[in-house]
Amino acid sequence: MDSTLIQINYEQQQQQHYLLFEYAKTVILNMFDSFKDHGFLSVSEKADRETLNTIEDCYYIENNFDPKEYELQKLLSSQNGNPFLNLSDVIARRDRLDTQLTAVSKRVSKLVLENSSSYTAELQRVTVLTSALEGSIETCHTARRNLRRAQCQITTRNLGLIRNAMR
Repeated sequence: MDSTLIQINYEQQQQQHYLLFEYAKTVILNMFDSFKDHGFLSVSEKADRETLNTIEDCYYIENNFDPKEYELQKLLSSQNGNPFLNLSDVIARRDRLDTQLTAVSKRVSKLVLENSSSYTAELQRVTVLTSALEGSIETCHTARRNLRRAQCQITTRNLGLIRNAMR
């Protein structure tokens, strides 16, 4: 049963990763469109936009996607039956992937910086909430201690009354 729960949790995490990547892709592309509409794209931003558009959809869509396996299969399939990889093809593909990674990293960094004030505000709210919860926990502990003490006192008094009544 534990392995079933682990599998379900893994599948949920995979689905969350997929949704996060889809959202990131949409945000990045929409941000580029907004800049483009206002004529603010520099040459490097245009190059980044083109690079982002070259990222294959399977990197965003598939839940159990293994990019290493995918890229190796892609390289092997381009060899037309030749069991050996061409070093120049491998280097070209590595450089292309590195360029794509750089473009995605720049966009994600930019989004993080743009949203850092929101993150800071949320972090402050979490800190305030944590402090309030710590105070509530202390109040609960104190109330429970007082209830135990009162219960003990009531029990002692009732036992005293019963003892006196039996005499």
